[in-house]
Amino acid sequence: MNIGHIVGICISFLKTVSYLRTVLAGLFFLSIATALTKVLFSWLRTSRFKKKINTAKLPQFIKKLSLKYNLEGKIIIFHNPKPVAFCLGIGDPRVYLSTKLLALMNKKEIEAIILHEKYHLINRDTFLAVTVNFLRGLFVLFPIVTDIMESLIRQKETNADQYSLNYFKNPKIVLSAFKKLISCGSTTSPSLAYLVSFFPADTLEHRIKILKREKTFVLSFNVKHLLVSFFTFITLLSFLLLTTWPSYAKQNEAPSVCLKGHNCHLEC
Repeated sequence: MNIGHIVGICISFLKTVSYLRTVLAGLFFLSIATALTKVLFSWLRTSRFKKKINTAKLPQFIKKLSLKYNLEGKIIIFHNPKPVAFCLGIGDPRVYLSTKLLALMNKKEIEAIILHEKYHLINRDTFLAVTVNFLRGLFVLFPIVTDIMESLIRQKETNADQYSLNYFKNPKIVLSAFKKLISCGSTTSPSLAYLVSFFPADTLEHRIKILKREKTFVLSFNVKHLLVSFFTFITLLSFLLLTTWPSYAKQNEAPSVCLKGHNCHLEC
């Protein structure tokens, strides 16, 4: 094997790697564009939702709770036929409670819900909600990332429940609030990127087990998501190996030598 042959192999390998990098870079930037677009549309939906909110007068006992827990100007009551509570906003997040929620819950349950939302408020969990929404779009071919993010959200909700229990020392208050919400068929909130709800349906079972002191794992995976993520990984790995294999295969080829006095270019 002469030096020219070695140089040819190196150039061929570099071209293959360059092509692979171009394809992967294209997929990566496409994923980023998709994720950013998803977040942008969620932001637009959130802006429209906030403009449509019809605020109500703050009850006196809510004012007292806002002073007690340093939430002056941070609690908003709004008219809604469903009992919902959530923390909404990025730069200046607020706690939103619906009028139906106030009518359904007793004062202790409302206080527990406000403390739960205060945890999200002081920990800026609305920003985490945006990050999760972005990562779901970025790693759409690896849904296992979504499972990890959802496990993180469950942990956050559990932490918020515990923050509330630090004041009451009685999980029955939060469990009672859950029971009322489930009995009236309301365990959902508006699906917005900048919103953290008190009772997202996909975290209820886990949180109830924690409150009842039943052991449960925070991290869990969907079998389908595991298979899809594994298949995607194998596909990308196969693509990498198949595109680089021809470069190595050329090493076993016999070099072509053109003797002096022969018209090789005519024969070719």
